[in-house]
Amino acid sequence: MEAMTSTFGIIRNFVCGKVGQVPPRTLLSRRMPRASKTPAAAQPQRVGWMVVARTLLGSAGALASLVFLQAPRRTLPVGRALPRRRTPRASQNFATSRPRGLLLTVFTLLASVSTLVPLLIFQEHRAKLLHAILIVRQLPPMRVAACCGTLAAFGLVVEFWKWMASRPTKRQTHTQTRDLATRMFPCIEQITFESYRKLEPVDAQQQDELMERFGGSEAGWKNLAVFLCHMLKVGHPLESFVAKLQGHRTFQAHFEGSGESVGLSVNSLFLWLLDVVDDDVKRHLIQSHVRYEAIPLTTAWPKVRSCKEVLWSMHERPALVSLKLTKQVQGVSQLLNQLFCTRFDEAHGARFGDSEQQFVQMQYDLNFKEPDRQFAVIDAHGVFDVRGAAAAKHLLVEACQFPLLHMGLDDLGLKEVQSLVSRVTSSSKCKCAFVFVWDPDCSTVREISAHPFGEKVQLLSIPSRDMQIAGRKGPLLASIKEFLFKELEKHRLPDNKIWEAPPSSLFGANDMLPFLNAQEPEIWGSLRSIARKCADVFCSDGQERAIDFPMTEQYVKLCKVEADLRSCEKKKNARGIAIDLRKEWRGLQNRRKHISPSNLTQEFVKVLKAEDSDACLEQLFKFMQQEFRLRGKPDVDVLLATSYLHKEVVQFLSHSTALKDEDAIVEAYANLVRKGMPFEIVDGEHLHFPQAFLRKLFNSRCLKKFMQKKPLEVCSTIGPQSSGKSTLSNHLYGSRFGVSVARCTRGIFGSFHFTDGKVMLILDTEGLQSAERADPKFDRIMMLFIFAVSNRIDITIKGNMTEPMKKLVQVCAHSLQELEMNKVPHPSITWIMNQESDPKPTHHEEAFAKMFDELKDAVADSEVESLREVLRLDEPSIAVVPTMSSSETFVRGSSWQDWTCLRPSDEFSRVCAKLASEKLGKWGQTSFAHATNWLGMAEPVLLTIMKFPSLTDLSDVKHLRDMNLIEQWIESNMTESFYTEDRKAEHQQARDSIWNECAKGPLSSFQNREELVRKLKSAFQKAAGGIEEKLANYMNKYECEERLRKEMSSLLSSLLGTEQSAWVRDATHAWEQVQVRDARSRGAKQLNAKICNLLRGNSSETKINNEKQANQVFEEVWVEIIKDMESKFDRSAFENNCLQDIYDAYPREGKPHFADVSSRAQTFTKGPPQPFRPSEDPTQALDTPAPSKQRSSYKFVKAAEMPKGTILGWTWKGGQGVSWDILEKEVIKLVNETFSDLLGDQEPRLSSMRKIHDRLGEDVVKQVNGELQDFGRKLSLNGCGDIVSMAMIHTWKRQADAAWEQHMQPIEEFKADKEKQRKYFCTQVLQRPEADAQIAQFWIAQIVQRCRDQALDSLRALTQKTISKEEQTFTRKSIQSHLDNLLVKDHVSDQEKEKQFQYIENPKEMIEEELQSRFEARVSQPLAPEVKNMAQDLKRMLNFLLYELKEVRDRPDLQADNAGSQKLLDARNFVTCDPSVTEDFCKQALGKWLVAYLTKEHLPSKWKIVNGQLEECEEDDGIMISEALRHDGSPVGDAVLRSAVQAVSLERVGNLHFFVKAAVDVLDSEMELLEKSMQSEVQEVTSRSKKEFKYHLIPCSVRCPCCERLCDNPDPNHTVHRTCWHLPRGLRGRQLLFSSGRKIPSTLICTEMKDETQIKEPDGQVTWKELKERHSDWDFSVSDAVRPDLEAKSQIVWERHGPRVCERFGLQFTKYGERSLVPLPPRHYLLILDGSGSMHGERGEKWQALQHAVRKLIPEEEWVPCFFSIVVFSTKAKIVGSSLTSVELSELLTTLKPPFQSTDFAAAFQSGTECVQKEELYESESELVVVFMSDGQDGGGSDKRKSAIAEFAASLSPSPWWSFYSIAFGLDADKTTLREIADFIGKYATTSNYKESVDGVELADAFVEIAQSVPGTGCNHQTLFG
Repeated sequence: MEAMTSTFGIIRNFVCGKVGQVPPRTLLSRRMPRASKTPAAAQPQRVGWMVVARTLLGSAGALASLVFLQAPRRTLPVGRALPRRRTPRASQNFATSRPRGLLLTVFTLLASVSTLVPLLIFQEHRAKLLHAILIVRQLPPMRVAACCGTLAAFGLVVEFWKWMASRPTKRQTHTQTRDLATRMFPCIEQITFESYRKLEPVDAQQQDELMERFGGSEAGWKNLAVFLCHMLKVGHPLESFVAKLQGHRTFQAHFEGSGESVGLSVNSLFLWLLDVVDDDVKRHLIQSHVRYEAIPLTTAWPKVRSCKEVLWSMHERPALVSLKLTKQVQGVSQLLNQLFCTRFDEAHGARFGDSEQQFVQMQYDLNFKEPDRQFAVIDAHGVFDVRGAAAAKHLLVEACQFPLLHMGLDDLGLKEVQSLVSRVTSSSKCKCAFVFVWDPDCSTVREISAHPFGEKVQLLSIPSRDMQIAGRKGPLLASIKEFLFKELEKHRLPDNKIWEAPPSSLFGANDMLPFLNAQEPEIWGSLRSIARKCADVFCSDGQERAIDFPMTEQYVKLCKVEADLRSCEKKKNARGIAIDLRKEWRGLQNRRKHISPSNLTQEFVKVLKAEDSDACLEQLFKFMQQEFRLRGKPDVDVLLATSYLHKEVVQFLSHSTALKDEDAIVEAYANLVRKGMPFEIVDGEHLHFPQAFLRKLFNSRCLKKFMQKKPLEVCSTIGPQSSGKSTLSNHLYGSRFGVSVARCTRGIFGSFHFTDGKVMLILDTEGLQSAERADPKFDRIMMLFIFAVSNRIDITIKGNMTEPMKKLVQVCAHSLQELEMNKVPHPSITWIMNQESDPKPTHHEEAFAKMFDELKDAVADSEVESLREVLRLDEPSIAVVPTMSSSETFVRGSSWQDWTCLRPSDEFSRVCAKLASEKLGKWGQTSFAHATNWLGMAEPVLLTIMKFPSLTDLSDVKHLRDMNLIEQWIESNMTESFYTEDRKAEHQQARDSIWNECAKGPLSSFQNREELVRKLKSAFQKAAGGIEEKLANYMNKYECEERLRKEMSSLLSSLLGTEQSAWVRDATHAWEQVQVRDARSRGAKQLNAKICNLLRGNSSETKINNEKQANQVFEEVWVEIIKDMESKFDRSAFENNCLQDIYDAYPREGKPHFADVSSRAQTFTKGPPQPFRPSEDPTQALDTPAPSKQRSSYKFVKAAEMPKGTILGWTWKGGQGVSWDILEKEVIKLVNETFSDLLGDQEPRLSSMRKIHDRLGEDVVKQVNGELQDFGRKLSLNGCGDIVSMAMIHTWKRQADAAWEQHMQPIEEFKADKEKQRKYFCTQVLQRPEADAQIAQFWIAQIVQRCRDQALDSLRALTQKTISKEEQTFTRKSIQSHLDNLLVKDHVSDQEKEKQFQYIENPKEMIEEELQSRFEARVSQPLAPEVKNMAQDLKRMLNFLLYELKEVRDRPDLQADNAGSQKLLDARNFVTCDPSVTEDFCKQALGKWLVAYLTKEHLPSKWKIVNGQLEECEEDDGIMISEALRHDGSPVGDAVLRSAVQAVSLERVGNLHFFVKAAVDVLDSEMELLEKSMQSEVQEVTSRSKKEFKYHLIPCSVRCPCCERLCDNPDPNHTVHRTCWHLPRGLRGRQLLFSSGRKIPSTLICTEMKDETQIKEPDGQVTWKELKERHSDWDFSVSDAVRPDLEAKSQIVWERHGPRVCERFGLQFTKYGERSLVPLPPRHYLLILDGSGSMHGERGEKWQALQHAVRKLIPEEEWVPCFFSIVVFSTKAKIVGSSLTSVELSELLTTLKPPFQSTDFAAAFQSGTECVQKEELYESESELVVVFMSDGQDGGGSDKRKSAIAEFAASLSPSPWWSFYSIAFGLDADKTTLREIADFIGKYATTSNYKESVDGVELADAFVEIAQSVPGTGCNHQTLFG
């Protein structure tokens, strides 16, 4: 009977659904069986035929199971031991008889099928069933059969009776709604977390609408529950709304007509909510409720339950628990509220509990200002039954530090009470116990000192009658407070030292577990371990951080390197540092790929993947707070440790594959984000954007399902620190951003919310203008980024607008216009005046108007309109938000400090609800097509802002305005002072005057040079006109700030210094050239003076009689002359200055000291060059030495000198192991190649030095380190410095030699003429006949040279003027723009087409060739006739001299025999005693006569000796001119020529005839070569200028690694390459990866690529992101903002040259390749075609034309996805094809024959609707194009047609984009109706078009236009390019 009773009870429970409580430990498992998520109360019990069937099936299964289990076999020992019966004997086994054996067989078959049926039906109770089976199988078989049959029959009767009783009567059916309306707090469908997370407004209007719609139905109650959840989510207080509900007619009717024990209150609604929501929502509701309200711990209403979700929201605090031990005590909850400022239920608290389960509430002190209450208060409503108290209740009392017991006077003597007090006070947790004795006869509050309870207990007598009369107020309450708090103060912990208290002094979750009958979650142990480990790590010296957070430490280093790299790129002379930093960056990138996760990270990953991960993370934060506070660390370190945990996992997910099951971790994070956890978007410490992780997160399955392709709107909150940004976001949208008094948010965090149609991303930013950061630049970066990526921006300001905030907004609004890239152009801005007492927004508009006026004054007029659209300052959107909390001062006692308790303000909640409702109502105006589109835009925006400091350098718009004004002033004044034509001429005249003044003295003297420089500087200061002082006065006028003063003064000083340096440099260079020329002239004069002395026979000179003596003397004289010439120039000083210039021009990174370089350079000047000797330690060990497999041969490394075995701890000295001689040869080769075009250049070029530096790093250092890496070493800093020194020295040697040769060129030319000078010397001293011819040759050459030089000066000036005029046409920008335009030029010739192709192949050569052709056409060719004319003028001038010389030559009386000097001059009276001297003076006199004859009108007749020189005289003792020579001159006609003849000294003429004859011959030959020599000179000048342009034309010859486009960064010092226009990748043979094995070229340009795009490279397949990381020195995001047509131009270039390239690379040419910026979905055509009789005609021409037109839709490229669905209609319509491919469409068109009947448009659209629904085209990812074509009139009726069209349009409305075309074919088409159809469908479709086609040609054109429409034209722009 025992077994039968047990079995009956179990089966009855199964059948009736009334399952009792499951035992905590079942027979099958030690864990609790998992209950259904839907509570029992929420599951309506329905009985019917299904229940009867269940009963029969379950009973039969149970019966069969029991019979089957009686088979004789061993019973498994499961659960507790059961009594076993013996195995029956064979005679007793009912299988021995045949009938029973048959019965057993049947039962066995039935059991084998149905044994598991009950287990499957009753899954949640299978443990009980098996328990019952195990009991019953011990009974005899016949008894079991009888028992089961009885049970089955009884169960059937019971179920049938219940079903009959539950059937509603007719009257009940009609009154069902009324009954439901009168039932309070019904069981409804469970509220899911998705409903809770949905964003809904809760403003007053929504409350009123809910009240109007609420009628008491189940749907109404569900709407009410959801609305309450949303109110609690945003922190909206419920009191006012509950008051509205209490006045609702439904509730009033209920209270009037029923005796409901539980009324409508905040507590009853909250308890009901906890009963109808799922577990996740319960936890969130408790968390939102715990700050201001009391939370339930246990309750018996609406059902008995323990609120175990409270465990996740508990805080470690001491606790005071209040228990009422008798019914005589009333108003305990009200007393607690008055004593401790709590909010316990005073009216219905006892009704929420029963005898088995009390209603217990707990409230913390989280809403108190410091110093807070410091303990939690627990109120156990109802009477605590001392006599029958459960153990769990004792556990709660014993776990609290301050028990408070309420009892009557009679209860003091009860043993149970005394036992309870004794047990409570004996607990280690108890600090002090209070017993309030409520005595009706007592009149005052008094302490009872005599009591038997011990020292811990304090007794207080309470006058119960007087307390009820006073209403818990007045002096009685004050007395209770004074007594109570006096005792509590003794045990009060020091402020902010709660966590240092021992565990016995705190009440926590572990103390609550026994009371809630719950066990601690297993994961809490792991959480404590993680918290403890983090506290140890962050409280140590920092070394452990690299062990437990290796990826984060690498990340921090990387961010630092990136920051240094950005700062280097902004500085000059820092390119080498940038290269080193980039190498370090690559090393860190590679290193973190091999890092393994620490044990701490793996434990944290388990937490992330836990079932309740969001609750676990919050609990982990609490544990970490405990651990950090125990170690004396603030909560800021807790935030840092938490961020490190997440960063470590994020870095592994982004840059490593070491974590197992990455997809699961990403999904875990996505689930956290789905539940509302904020996630980091920008790291505030390093301004890092985790693009890789965010992309994985946004593409996770969880968030994709959550977003469901909904558009995204980004709403950001930004403002000063502590302005309430995070708080407002939480109250507006229900976000969960962290809130604290100081810096609660670091960087930018995001939180997702959603509505029915959209997803909202809320961005919460770090507070601006914070004291902790104090970084104005960071503030500008944050605000500009938010402006650029947000659709809506809430600028939150605490109080009124401050001046710094106003400046910040103005600057960022201006910078937003300068940020020329993909961004949100005009975000909607709302100005939120938080905590503002003035509630009217209009009172604040004046401040905004003033701010806009200031902004308009600072910017250009063209920017005003765009700024007005951005800031909307003319009509600002202003929201005034009052103070969030209302404070209540709570007095503890007369002598103690007061408490301040904060309550949520109703006005604040009302304003927030209204503001949120307004924002949600404006959704849809601007949005992103998807979250990934926003993600793809946000990162480039942040990188661009950080890359260009000019966007964020301005402090305010006044700074901008003043800077613009001052720059304009400087430019204007500099132009006025130096660069106008008049000023240039004036300054040149002044400089010439100074030069001429200094040229009068000895220019070779150093003092004269210094005087020249001094006078030039003085003249420059005079020319500047005090411009610096004027600038200072100008800035004083505008009251500029000190920073701007320094910037502008520095700018002006730099400009003035550059201009002054140009003056001094030109003069110094000219001085040096004159000095060299003077030295040469001086050498020639010295040689002639020596000749004169020898001819005159001076006593000191040796007499020369033969050639040998002459040569010997010449050698002596030549050596002296050269020595004297070179002694004026110090080559050592010159070379040292050159070395200094090279050192200064060389990049400073890795550069040794100048003294070291100079000392090494001495080896090249002292003796033969020595081999280069490196430093002592040129190499060092790698950070992670890992010797790899050695190569077969090395270029720079000596393998024989390598150490064997391990190399750790080994040191190289003196360059051991490196072939420095080979390394030096490589450096020399590199220098020579770099300077191949710079020979003869005197000044070192900065860009040339940088080229050498870069090539050293890439070609030399990289190779050496690559070889050393095989041996675990690399070049040290000293080794790199050695290579730099080597390069500088060889550069200096080559540059110095070239500069010295250029400087000394005149002297070198003189030295090169040594043999000519020798011949001249010997001829003169030996008095040979050819002496006169030599003198004539030199004389004429010098005259012609002087004339030519003067003409060339004019010609050079003309050349420079011509070049300056055309200078802009020789720039890179002009030439490249011309060649780029030529690429897309229409109607090009074959020659131009070839030129285009060559430009693509060899851009550098073509650019240089274009420069050559331009220079030739615009400089060389225009100058050619000028050179010719000037040469002709010079010839005409020289003809004067030639004529006069010929006249002298041809005179009969001056022939050779009569033209000697002795015959033409009479020296008899000449005062001399030496005939040789007389002869020499006669020759000099004859030469002077000839010069005078050619230049003067009147000639002298006599000369005499004065100081060794001949001068004119009238005395008779001079040299007389004979009558054969004329006494009147014949001067040449040109003044320039006369001055040239006079300037050239004619030393002597022996025979006038021989001299003149030789002069005429020389002059003839010089005149013949004159034009050619002038052309050569001009060509040299133009070649030098052209060379200069060519040098600056291509400062960088690096080509794009993807499309090989030439870098066009104009900055010669740039560290990042870029080009404004990338060409299609297919032009370099790049292929697609999705081309099905065919070699199809890619037509994407680099700026179109996405990070995830796969690229086929020669070395394998990589993503675009990986390629960018490989080539981090390239900026692929740069595009020309003024040329938005680059993609279209690229397409033109591809169509023109693609076939030739494809033929070259063996590719298959396609016209488009990738067809758009992002991969687009395939196109799907739905063709609704007219097949009526009019389409057939006489010969079917129209139908054939239609077939031909439809074929135009088939794409040319086979790989382009395209599908077709076709509907043909006439009287009826038919779907003739669904989702056809292009091939299938071609086959169908060949065989398709329409019915050719009448026309019915309604049938056509009905079939179209059927096709849409059948193929689910509304959910397709394809771009849908619908084409409706007809040539006739609709015969189906207007109403029917309109209904069918509306239904068709509605069927496609869920599609994100679709296009519609309505085509009227032929002259008889119903054009009006077809146009109306297009207009109507245009309301639903993305685009709708109407077209008319008269004939088949126009019809084909229409279909071609449809096919060639740009893919995605109908799409939202953000969808394709967002």
